[in-house]
Amino acid sequence: MQIIYAFALSVLILAILLLKDRIFHRHPNKEERTAASKRFEERLLTPKIDELEGHFGHALPQDIKLFYSSREEILIENIEVVGADDKGNEKIWYIAYYQPVDIDNVRTAWPDTKEVFEFANDGCGNGYTVDPKVDDPPVMFYDHETGEWEKVADSFSKFMAMPRRQPE
Repeated sequence: MQIIYAFALSVLILAILLLKDRIFHRHPNKEERTAASKRFEERLLTPKIDELEGHFGHALPQDIKLFYSSREEILIENIEVVGADDKGNEKIWYIAYYQPVDIDNVRTAWPDTKEVFEFANDGCGNGYTVDPKVDDPPVMFYDHETGEWEKVADSFSKFMAMPRRQPE
């Protein structure tokens, strides 16, 4: 008899957990995902440079402004940027997508990255950042799980000149 009670209690607990998940963790439907994707693309295609410059109290570097004026460039997704490590060995940097130039991008950033501008993301929450107060800033990669920073390129212009390719 105790086994039946234990089984019934287990089923009841499972049902409550599933119901809780259905109510509080509802996954967006296809239309909601499409609308969110469209909003993101609109933000990406309408950079709010004045808004970001006001936030940082400094003009964004010219190369970044130029990059965001190129619709074709900023819409590129899922690319590998080919660099080199300290020993000259090939190092691959994966970019899932570029980030919009707006204050929302800064507000939703990881706490350690509030003082920099994240212009690209690897799709796992890790970002490619620059210090917007430097004319041709180094590109840094921030790993949100470890809190570690790694230099990708000595400058944004050098980063943009690095070879790009589609992942294999």
